[in-house]
Amino acid sequence: MNALLQAWETTVEDVENVLGKMGEDVALAPEIFNELDCEDVAKAALQSTDFDEQVEGAYNEIQRQIPEICARLY
Repeated sequence: MNALLQAWETTVEDVENVLGKMGEDVALAPEIFNELDCEDVAKAALQSTDFDEQVEGAYNEIQRQIPEICARLY
């Protein structure tokens, strides 16, 4: 596992939270998580040292990736 992924762990629950905020079906979270570029999420999160800002950065990156993933999957 690379150092970024050790420093920031993205979970299915993170994807569920983002889908919920987007008003989308959280049941899609496991499938979307499997396609998620977790390294890009970690990079976005680790732009800050403040935990709340890290979560915001991670969630913004997850939200950015969701349309691309859904276009490939569905």
